[in-house]
Amino acid sequence: MRHCTEQQLRTLGQQLLEAAGVPADDAAVVTDELVTTSLLGLDSHGIIRLAQYVRQLGEGMIKPGRPPKIVRETPTTLVVDAQWNFGMVAARFMTDAVAERAQTQQLACAVSLHAHHVGRLGSFVERLALKGFVGLAAANASRQGHYVAPWGGAKGRLGTNPFAYGCPRGDTPLVFDMSTCMIAEGSIRAARHRGAPLPEGCILDPEGQPSITPDDFYRDDGGTILPFGGAWGYKGFGLSLLVELLGSTLAGVGLTPDGQPDQYINGFFILAINPGATCDQGLFAQRVAELCAYLKETPLADGCEDVVLPGERDQRTMEQRRREGIPLPDGTWNELATAAGTVGLELESLLNDNGETT
Repeated sequence: MRHCTEQQLRTLGQQLLEAAGVPADDAAVVTDELVTTSLLGLDSHGIIRLAQYVRQLGEGMIKPGRPPKIVRETPTTLVVDAQWNFGMVAARFMTDAVAERAQTQQLACAVSLHAHHVGRLGSFVERLALKGFVGLAAANASRQGHYVAPWGGAKGRLGTNPFAYGCPRGDTPLVFDMSTCMIAEGSIRAARHRGAPLPEGCILDPEGQPSITPDDFYRDDGGTILPFGGAWGYKGFGLSLLVELLGSTLAGVGLTPDGQPDQYINGFFILAINPGATCDQGLFAQRVAELCAYLKETPLADGCEDVVLPGERDQRTMEQRRREGIPLPDGTWNELATAAGTVGLELESLLNDNGETT
């Protein structure tokens, strides 16, 4: 296990992506998303993804430098073609576009076409919340990412299909971001890198039997992730289906036929609501503060130190990791070293030999 500083990983991401042919501006967006996500402790969507992106750049799956393009619009809606550039680049563009429209139209939404992996969904609703908007976001997955079984099924037919919301709350907005299945694929990957077992009730092995072994998920025939909710998994399934409808069906995109290239990696949906349209902005902020205070004042359950609002745990992890460094398990380190080598760079040199081994 190694620990690296935030700045080391920002330098690593920027240089590695630029060496792989990514324009500096796009590389800065992707690096910022990945490093910030790792700082928050959400390792499944953090710097662990950098090696994957470098590999996919080499395979031509990502087309860096292509700008997002609005292909259909009304005063309150947008359809944006991401043109197979990084999904994060398109998602930021779409987030800022709906914020601009919601400023005058009170609410606005956008859906994507031809988007690659958009990363941490909470990033974009937080971006809206910091601009003063209530934000909702969803992202579904193409067939190649259909790891999750529908309720009652034993094989994947849906993506991990995250759903997120953000709400203004001063400098620390409420940010909720959840997968609609029991565990994200990236979390399985992160556990595999750490050599750790999975919690029970999250995956089935290729034979349809429960498993806690990450390798069972990656076997040739492919394992399956269960919908969120355990015995009440119909709840996670219902939310996942909503994400599917918002992420691609709303844009008129259907399932890709077998044997044909996928039309997207993630279908991204983002909605901005201006709270000033329904009540005074100051009153809204007051009511949010009162609600949060009311929740915080709840008598505590045994073993609990406080009521943790959405986003608070992540912010605490960020503060800790800025002090102590961002941990990189050996599996992640080895993948990054391999990725660096494919573009003619050496990982230790990129980190200035300052990564601490623990």
